[in-house]
Amino acid sequence: MSKMRSLACLILCFAPLTMANAGQPDAPVPGKVTLVYFWANWCGPCRVKMAAADAAIALRKIDLSDSAGEYNVTHLPHVKVYNAGGGLVGSVTGTDIDKVKSYVAQAKSG
Repeated sequence: MSKMRSLACLILCFAPLTMANAGQPDAPVPGKVTLVYFWANWCGPCRVKMAAADAAIALRKIDLSDSAGEYNVTHLPHVKVYNAGGGLVGSVTGTDIDKVKSYVAQAKSG
């Protein structure tokens, strides 16, 4: 399976669409492990669909087509993983599925 397809499957498996993003779309969701997924519609590897699977995880999907500088993200796709307390566990640029899984496991355990 290609790395991009694996990333799509990973995000599909982990992320319910909890995207109530009033004011700060890149902020963690209180009380949930949060994946902030930065993408752009012009980015081929970024074009994945999101679906619900794990109620303990929230997804914030941010389209950087018009606002890349606002979030200081220089490469796509880019995923930030926060624990339930809002602390950044790690971030991954590209399609390193194992690293995202590792950060999600760390976020859930601590």
